[in-house]
Amino acid sequence: MGLKQLAYNINKRQSGVYYCVEFESSNGEFMGNLDLSLRRDERIMRFLTVALDKYGVKYNDDKRKGLIGKKKQESKRQETEQVRERDTRQAPKPPAPKPVEPTPVPPPAPAPVVVPPPVVDADVKSEEE
Repeated sequence: MGLKQLAYNINKRQSGVYYCVEFESSNGEFMGNLDLSLRRDERIMRFLTVALDKYGVKYNDDKRKGLIGKKKQESKRQETEQVRERDTRQAPKPPAPKPVEPTPVPPPAPAPVVVPPPVVDADVKSEEE
């Protein structure tokens, strides 16, 4: 379990090292000696001794083997892998748009040529007469 913050100060300490020790015994004869030695040790601030029934023992055994709590992690891992696969797969590309043919632009019309009207010389007319 390791080093953890205490819920409240005990002997002016704010953190402590937690241990979880499991053991099996055919009878509980040594429990009196264990309690006494835990109480006498100054390094131990608190301790708790619990007797488990067969269901508690099976639960702890399954937890150590990874059978409990791992299914959620496995299912989450599979879901994230599926999402990644779906995201990395290339989606079918939409068909490319047909190229637009440019409309032919007529060449620019030539500028109109302005032809001045013929100038009739008054002198030339009188000579012809």
